[in-house]
Amino acid sequence: MEHDVKDGTQSVVILEVEEVAETEVAWGLALTGYVLGKYPVYTPFLQFLKRLWRPPKGEILLTLQGNGFFIVRFNLEEDLLHALEDGPCSMDNRPFIIQRWSRDIRMEFKRLQSIPVWIASAIGTPLYFDTPTANEVFVSK
Repeated sequence: MEHDVKDGTQSVVILEVEEVAETEVAWGLALTGYVLGKYPVYTPFLQFLKRLWRPPKGEILLTLQGNGFFIVRFNLEEDLLHALEDGPCSMDNRPFIIQRWSRDIRMEFKRLQSIPVWIASAIGTPLYFDTPTANEVFVSK
């Protein structure tokens, strides 16, 4: 990493390609998201996530960003994939939206037109599914 000072007012840091690659690997096991409604409190939210995502086999590091978003970093890909694939999540009847971290991610709230909700397990054993429902691809309004 090189550090260059221009005209005494701005600093410019030049990163080597290897440094950027190392950072992407470290952040490759992270997800970001937000809870709709009231912003969660750190300790209860972390405990909730650990219960929701089984107990994870590895470590979970939670960071509340202060702008309504949170970041969860894992040290095992198995735990990250379980969190992403576990289905719709909510805390105290407030859904939370998660997505895998990427270098292009924008932490901005999106206006939601609809949220898929799968209720079959909440009302008993389903008798049958149509193809879109079975594949979780169709959302009715």
